[in-house]
Amino acid sequence: MVIFTDRPVSVTMQNCDTSAPVPDVLGIISASIELSLELTYEPPTGKMTGRATLTIEVDVFMFSFSVSVSVERQFAGSNGDPTFEQVIGVLPDGTSPAWSQYCAAFAEE
Repeated sequence: MVIFTDRPVSVTMQNCDTSAPVPDVLGIISASIELSLELTYEPPTGKMTGRATLTIEVDVFMFSFSVSVSVERQFAGSNGDPTFEQVIGVLPDGTSPAWSQYCAAFAEE
């Protein structure tokens, strides 16, 4: 299942994948695993954030418990971060000695 949400300040894509539960052991023990992935982009700030949550649920006889682990990473910076042109030092004529040197390192001779 993939969910797309378009709000005025952000765009979110969410995927929740629930794997099939592990078979019961004599009807006493069972387990299931759920992985949830979310990717959010906020156009006003230029930030892209990803979040993953892994949940493991175990049922033992009459008791049940679950453990969740989440991680969040930012893939893009804010609008205050330097642009690619600023990083590679584009000259007024549109050339960049640093970029030319980088490309030449991979050029075949």
